[in-house]
Amino acid sequence: MKNIHKSRIIASIALFIGSFFAISCGKGDRTIGLGQRIHHDDFEYSVTGFRVSKTLREGAKTGTAAGNFYILTFRVENHARRVNHRWADSIAYVTDREGRIYESLPWVQEALRRAGRNSEGAVHVTLPGQSDSVVLVFDLPEDIVEPALRVRGETLMGDF
Repeated sequence: MKNIHKSRIIASIALFIGSFFAISCGKGDRTIGLGQRIHHDDFEYSVTGFRVSKTLREGAKTGTAAGNFYILTFRVENHARRVNHRWADSIAYVTDREGRIYESLPWVQEALRRAGRNSEGAVHVTLPGQSDSVVLVFDLPEDIVEPALRVRGETLMGDF
């Protein structure tokens, strides 16, 4: 029974990494793997770190996932010369094969900010020529099938 549970987690991780980034583009979705970048206008999005855990510990407090915590470091690069890029933690979300949507956990994002691990506020402003990273945490079901991280936003000609 334990081996089946471990196999499901490993399969979920493999599917998650394999179909990690997807963003709408015309009629279909684009999938980009871990460490690759999504280019949108003057901005690039990537995931620079990823892990799965059943629990999260912050100081003396421990949180337990209903399924598994998917913890990732999400990076935004602003290649514009004059324009700030305003974005929120909610820019990224996860979907599964059935189309269900999973958002990052606001209470975890807030705890990470209080601990100094994330920048202040759920809204970020990345200055021209700069980059910012934030840790995003999702509580995904143990039996999730084909999880994919998606980025909100409209695409423009020349994106990707």
